Amino acid sequence: MSANQLIRATDTFERWLKNMKFLQLPIYKTIIMPNSRTVIKTVPTTVPYIMSKEIALFIQKLNEL
Repeated sequence: MSANQLIRATDTFERWLKNMKFLQLPIYKTIIMPNSRTVIKTVPTTVPYIMSKEIALFIQKLNEL
């Protein structure tokens, strides 16, 4: 998934939540790379990316916000 796809999907999901009158929660966008052999052709500049083994640390940092 590219950064643009992620942003479009997130925007669509946020609109859907609003239209369905669900609780509005913050959505933190990030691209998770499945393994170190993954090749990034275009490095995203607008969305952070992490390796899959960094998910726990990423969530921990979110909890500190």
